[in-house]
Amino acid sequence: MPVEAVVLPILFISIFAVLAYWIAARQRRQRELLQAQVDLQTRILDRFDSPQEFSSFLQTEGGRRFLSGLGQERGGWRPARRIMAAVQAGLIFSLLGVGLFVLAWITGQRAFSYPGTIVFFLGLGFLASALASFVMSKRWSLLPGEASRVADELTDGTV
Repeated sequence: MPVEAVVLPILFISIFAVLAYWIAARQRRQRELLQAQVDLQTRILDRFDSPQEFSSFLQTEGGRRFLSGLGQERGGWRPARRIMAAVQAGLIFSLLGVGLFVLAWITGQRAFSYPGTIVFFLGLGFLASALASFVMSKRWSLLPGEASRVADELTDGTV
């Protein structure tokens, strides 16, 4: 039995298992963070005995922050974090693909070059996605500091 017939399926199954575990762990963490935030907000709401108390709370700075945080995930939507996650994934997959190419070259087994090609181009796809997201986020002023910069330019009349 050739080595490729054993190594290739094991390699694909291993890569799939690692990706599935990573996605499941990330989803579980996000769900736990969201549940903790909902529990905290519920406990805060339970402390008010009357609508007048709640209304006066909403007039404070903390009340405004509480109200603005109700419709958001913890920390809100952060394009910079998502872009960095795509860059990290792109670099990891690209380097893994290069490693498989090197392994194929060292061992002389062509079987390593096939998954290496797939993984390498998957990494390049993540990097291209991160670049496109960065350009669009910059253009639409979604990155931190961009909205205030655009607002300052509009008020100065420089745009």
